[in-house]
Amino acid sequence: MQRLRGSLLAAVKELDQAAGERSEGAITLERPPRAELGDYSSNAGLLLAPALGSAPRELAERLGEG
Repeated sequence: MQRLRGSLLAAVKELDQAAGERSEGAITLERPPRAELGDYSSNAGLLLAPALGSAPRELAERLGEG
């Protein structure tokens, strides 16, 4: 899970270096309580949306691609 978190943080910083550094400590990565909700979940899209002026879902999709 640490490697996956590292990959997530790298993808966040690719989107916006400054926003990624400001929110790095607040970004979470966890397993959802139910399998039908996916393998992992993160709050990265919600945290970055205001700084980047994008919709959280759009950012989450871009991070998932990364």
